[in-house]
Amino acid sequence: MTKFSIRAFAIAFVSSFLIFILFWMAVLLWGHPKSSSEVFSQPKEIPSGQVYLPEESDAMTLLICSDSSSPRLFFLLRFSPLKGHIFITSLPSAASLERTSPSLSLIYQQQGIRGIQDAFAASLDIPIHHYLKVSLSQLPSMLDYFSPTKAALEKDLSVNLHGTAVILKKGLQELPAQQLIQWILSRQPKELHQQGIFFCQALAYCINQHRELLYLENSAPLFMQAVNHFDSDLHYSDYDCRKQAADFLGRISPQPAQVLSLELESSVGPRPHLSEKSCQLLQENFS
Repeated sequence: MTKFSIRAFAIAFVSSFLIFILFWMAVLLWGHPKSSSEVFSQPKEIPSGQVYLPEESDAMTLLICSDSSSPRLFFLLRFSPLKGHIFITSLPSAASLERTSPSLSLIYQQQGIRGIQDAFAASLDIPIHHYLKVSLSQLPSMLDYFSPTKAALEKDLSVNLHGTAVILKKGLQELPAQQLIQWILSRQPKELHQQGIFFCQALAYCINQHRELLYLENSAPLFMQAVNHFDSDLHYSDYDCRKQAADFLGRISPQPAQVLSLELESSVGPRPHLSEKSCQLLQENFS
């Protein structure tokens, strides 16, 4: 694999695969912005013998992109423990939310990440509670934390292992982080919108396979690994308040992560925009 292809993959993939990492951070950290009048600083007290159940206020929508000046993909992740799901979707930066609205890339260039949050609220009435901007430089060390991941190889795969070419045989394999990246790279579509859907599917696959990282006994060290590495408006003080909701979801649902594939229309208007069906899908699952 050439250096160019690795970097090209990393730029496209970091916003998606690292959501797997960032999701745990989001779940554990979610809280209200500093300006909010409602601040959580203490964990919920669960009476002895009482079963914990999440509340509606535990739901959270997170906007994720790379920390570059021009992100190519934007991802939304909806943590919804009452529904027993984590909804994941993506949009290319060239798309717009409405037929006559500017592209996400233009909004980002002019208004930054806050502008993207405001656009979802204004166009679709979808509140984006928090954001995470992912740094490429943290990718290698963070991915190792989530190895290995089981993958069913459709055919023999040539990978680079510490500078040596290795052939992984067709069938079920347990892939460490670097080999997992190479496997995903070998399967990614060329078109950007399809790449976003594909990376959402890869993310959901990893979340469902490693959902034990949501458990109370595993979440604290993971949080400590992630909390200081990314640009975000999430707050440390909310860790204790959200870890029980994460544990609940990880234990009750064997396949919590679900991908919502959005349709883009381009027959009318200057740029591709969300179809009416996709707008409804987002409003039903992200509001």
